[in-house]
Amino acid sequence: MTSRAERSEEGATVSWLPRARFARLAKAVKDLSAARTHEAIIDITRRAARDITGSLGVAIVLRDGDRCHYIAEDSEVPLWTDQKFPLTACISGWAMLNRRQAVIPDIYVDDRIPHEAYRPTGIHSLIMTPVGEPDPFGALGAYWRDVREASEDEVSAMAALASCMATALQNIDLMESLRAELDHKQLLVNELNHRVKNTMAIVQSLSAQTLRADRPTALARADFDSRLMALAGAHVLMTEAEWRSVSLRELVVRTTQPFAQGSGAARFHLDGPDATLPPKSAVAFALAVHELCTNAAKYGALSTGAGRVAIDWGLAESPDGPRLRLSWRESGGPPVAEPARRGFGSRLLERGLAAELRGQVRLGFPPDGLVCEIDAPAPVDDPEGLFPLPS
Repeated sequence: MTSRAERSEEGATVSWLPRARFARLAKAVKDLSAARTHEAIIDITRRAARDITGSLGVAIVLRDGDRCHYIAEDSEVPLWTDQKFPLTACISGWAMLNRRQAVIPDIYVDDRIPHEAYRPTGIHSLIMTPVGEPDPFGALGAYWRDVREASEDEVSAMAALASCMATALQNIDLMESLRAELDHKQLLVNELNHRVKNTMAIVQSLSAQTLRADRPTALARADFDSRLMALAGAHVLMTEAEWRSVSLRELVVRTTQPFAQGSGAARFHLDGPDATLPPKSAVAFALAVHELCTNAAKYGALSTGAGRVAIDWGLAESPDGPRLRLSWRESGGPPVAEPARRGFGSRLLERGLAAELRGQVRLGFPPDGLVCEIDAPAPVDDPEGLFPLPS
């Protein structure tokens, strides 16, 4: 087992290159998805935060009414475990009350820090990240001996880890509440576990496809973040619908919204009747529409001011039953040519979405703009199904 001193020395010499930090964060996400107790989540988070930052120490804080309760740490020097401080007298309280990170290169020139409480620790700089959205219920802190500017990678990695910790804790709390309150608790817990495992399977597959060794770290991280946001948007909509069928139009509007800000909203033309999708099909559609938007913004119609996207759908009868037919057509962008190789987005559409819908997904590359056509049986509600991502 590696000692904390050895871990600290290793962090100082290696300086945690972005790829190594990202790999450690990915492992923490996987471990948190498997954790089933609050204690395990806290332990995984504090160890991962220390490894990711290479810091002197880390602390985990939970809100207890109007006080900050320091519940755990991983540090070379004693910090404040088991102690409580007023929210207004502690930087962790500031992060929770203001709902944003505090990145402080020199604590002794910052009035938010209770300097006397820090003097015995030797700490001179820190990152304090709120845990939980929209109302934080905790904070995750990393501390260094030196006066230093935290890197963008360190700040974003701490934010990502705090978000994963919050999700894991909230899932645990939700499961405990279900066990305590519902007569058919085992059925509901099994369903919740299934959803969590399905979601984590999607996240891990997205991570494996996006964070390849041959891709620049910054580009891979940006693509991974945007795909997670698309997945999160679909989950928000499904939660609002209580995990029943959701509106196809609303799903498309929400997924395209990041690409249609301000006057850009007119660049999308939607036309189709009211139609609904079950949860697993909604996830598939959200990820597919997001990939089409991303591709259009990088290479297609949305990369120019004059570009437009038409999204049309309808329900049609066939001898085998009703079918859903949807088309995505770009115009006004740069000339289009069929790519020499299929990337993750194309595989997601032609393999993953087609398999999920048990239909056909065709990509066309006419010079005036990309065309994607979907022809599939009208979706049937099946909350137990898992959307298969392409390998």
